[in-house]
Amino acid sequence: MLMTSKVLPDRLQAILWIATLACALSTTAGCTSTETTATGSTESIESTFPVTDDVVIAGPDADSPHALCQGVPDGTACEDGNPCTVEDICIGGACISGGPRSCTEEGACRQGTCEPDQGCVYTDVDDGRTCEVHCFKEATCQAGVCTEDPESEVVCPTPENECMESLLCDRDTGLCSIEAFKEANTACNTDENVCSLEVCDGKGTCQPTEQLDDCKDKQLANPCWTYSCTPKTGCVPTHFVEGLSCDDGNACTINDACAVSNVGQKTCLGIPVPLDDGNPCTNDACVDGVVVHEPVDGIPCSPNDGCSDTGMCSAGQCQPDLVCECTHDGDCEQPESVCDGVVTCNTSVVGGKCEIVPGTKVVCSPTEEPCHVNTCDASTGVCVLTAAPDGATCNDDDSCTGLDSCVAGACTGGTPVACDDGAFCNGQETCDPFLGCVAGAAPSVGDGVACTVDACDEETDTITHFPNGDLCNDNLFCNGEEICDASVGCVDGEAPAIEDGDPCTVGTCSEELGQVLQSSTACGFTLVGQVLSDGGGASKSTTGSTLMSTVGGPRFSGTSSNGTFTLRAGLPKGGN
Repeated sequence: MLMTSKVLPDRLQAILWIATLACALSTTAGCTSTETTATGSTESIESTFPVTDDVVIAGPDADSPHALCQGVPDGTACEDGNPCTVEDICIGGACISGGPRSCTEEGACRQGTCEPDQGCVYTDVDDGRTCEVHCFKEATCQAGVCTEDPESEVVCPTPENECMESLLCDRDTGLCSIEAFKEANTACNTDENVCSLEVCDGKGTCQPTEQLDDCKDKQLANPCWTYSCTPKTGCVPTHFVEGLSCDDGNACTINDACAVSNVGQKTCLGIPVPLDDGNPCTNDACVDGVVVHEPVDGIPCSPNDGCSDTGMCSAGQCQPDLVCECTHDGDCEQPESVCDGVVTCNTSVVGGKCEIVPGTKVVCSPTEEPCHVNTCDASTGVCVLTAAPDGATCNDDDSCTGLDSCVAGACTGGTPVACDDGAFCNGQETCDPFLGCVAGAAPSVGDGVACTVDACDEETDTITHFPNGDLCNDNLFCNGEEICDASVGCVDGEAPAIEDGDPCTVGTCSEELGQVLQSSTACGFTLVGQVLSDGGGASKSTTGSTLMSTVGGPRFSGTSSNGTFTLRAGLPKGGN
C-alpha cells in the first residue's frame, strides 16, 4: 500500500521519509516514531504495515531539494534550499543541511545576519571599531570600510644589499617581502678597493667593472672641491675652489658660489631670495624655490589706501575700515582698448583712485617715414604703420618750400618760400634748400672819408654820409677850428690873430688859457692921468721900473710922457 504523506517542512519530511523507509523494511508488524513539530512539541506517529502487504515508497517531488540525492552516494554535496546553511550533503537519498552560514564575506566592518528568505543581510558596524589592514599598524571602521591610518604605515627595514633600493610591504601578506632593486649601472661596492668601480645589474647583484673611480660624481655634486680617490677611503676633497659658481641645493637661494662661511666652513653658499611682498596680511616664505605668501586673517593692519588709517586682514588683504573708491586693482575697470594701458588703484590718494599705470599705455614711437604714422591697434596693442590723412603737415626736407602736406602717403612741397625781410639795409636774402632763407650781403656804406658818419637809411633805402667836424677837432685853440669837408675830409682851421697893431705890445696865443695874450714892450712915457687902482702902490709919478714890479696891480687912465717901463703880460693896456 502507498504511504500517506503528511505536509511537513522539507527537513522534517526528509527525516520522516527515512524513518518510514527503515520501518517498512523491518520484520516487525509496525513502527512507532516521534516527530518534532514546527511548534517545538513532539508527537507520536505510528505506522502499521501488514507484513504480508507490498510496501511501495513514493520518492520526493521533482522540485524538492532531495531529488538531487536520489541514487547518489552519501556525502555528495547538495543544496537544501535554505540560504542560511552551508556544506549540505546527501545522506540516504535525502539532502541534509550542514552548519549555519557565518555571513562574514563583507569584512570586519560589516555585521552580517542570515535571513532564511534573503540570505546574508549586512549593516555597517559603528565607526571607530578597530580592524586590520595589511602593512598598516592601525585601522578603524569608517562607514563600513576598514580604513587604514596613513601615519601608521609599516616602515620596512633598510636592505643590506647595496643593489636593493628598498623593501616594500606586501598588502596581501603584510610582510616586507617585495624587493625593489636599484637600476642597472648603479654604483655599488663589495671589494676592499673603493676606487675600483662596481655596478648593480638591475637584479640585485653587484658586479665588478674594469674602471676606476675618477671622482666625477663627487666633483659634480660638490664643485667647490677637487677630489682624488684613495683605495680605503674613496674620493676625498683635496682643494677648495673659492668663488666658483655652484648649487647649494637650496632652491630658495640665488647667486650660489663657493665661499667660506662666517663660522669658517668651506661650502657652497647662496643668497636667500627676497621674500617680503610688503603685505602685512601674508606670511612670506620660500618652499622648494617658490616664494609663497600665505594669507593671514583677523589681525589689525594699516591699509595705506589713502582712505582709512586702520583695517583688518582678510583673505590676505588689508581691508580698510572705511570704504574707498578703490582699495585694490580689481576695483578698477580696465579700458576697452589694450592701447590705453592698465588701470590700477592708486591708494596713495584719499579714497583711492583708479589710474593708468605709467608706462603701460602704448605710445607708438614717431616714424621717420614721411606722411606715415604709427597708431596702436586696439585689439592687439601693436603699433601699426599707416598712411597719414591727406592734408596732414609734413616736411619734404626742402627748406625752400612752405606748408608741405601729405597726399596719398607722400609729402608734397607747398608754396615756395619768399626770402625777403623787406629791409634794404640787410641786403637781398636768398633760399638754400638745406638752410632755408639765408641773409643777403648788406650794402657797403663806407665812402673813404674819415670824418663823415656813414649809414644806411631804411626809410629812403639809401646810403648817407653826414660830415662831423667833431671828428676833425684836434682840441688845440691856437690851431683854429677844423672843419669836415664831405669830399676831402678834415680841413685845418684858421689860427686866431695875435697882433693888435700896437707897437708897444707883443701878442701870443696861450693853449693853457685858450686865448690870445698881449704883452707890453719898452716905451718912454710919463703917466699922466688918474690912478684907478693903487693896489700895487703906484702913483702918477711912478717910474717905469716901479710900475714893472707891480704889474697886474695899478691901472691908470691917462697917457705917458716921460720915464720908461715895460708893460708885462697880464697888465691891461692903458685904461681900464
